[in-house]
Order: sequence, then structure tokens, then C-alpha cells
Amino acid sequence: MLSVIVPIYKNTNLVEYCLQHLVERLPADAELILVDDASGPETVQLLERFEVARIIKHQHNLNQVIVNSSLNVQTACDYS
Repeated sequence: MLSVIVPIYKNTNLVEYCLQHLVERLPADAELILVDDASGPETVQLLERFEVARIIKHQHNLNQVIVNSSLNVQTACDYS
């Protein structure tokens, strides 16, 4: 299984382009995790359109290092 984690903070135009292309190219058994780092309501609405993805929403903006390290335990892949 493949897990793709996409941290997102604002910039909905770029995010939409990125996600459309990811969804088109991911294998059927891949896991797509979108992490909204307190972007705002317009970004949340955009992310909810991608039904194949699991969305994790942060209430407060976290720095990139914290976001990345916290996600390793939330994927379905076995990294051993």
C-alpha cells in the first residue's frame, strides 16, 4: 500500500491543481491523507470535494516539522 500525505496551508488554487493530478495518478489501493493546517473555510470546502481522501484538520497552525512527525503514526502503511 502507498500512503501520500499532503500538508495544506491556504493557496487553494495550487492545492486544487495538485490534488486533481494526484487523484488521477494514484493506484486504487493508495491512501491519500490531506492535512489542513488551519487554512480556513474555503480550503476545507475544497478538500471535502475529494472524497477519496482522508482529511485531518488542525484547529491551529502548526509548523511543518510537527505536522510531518505527527502523521507518521496515522497512515495505514507498514513502514517496518
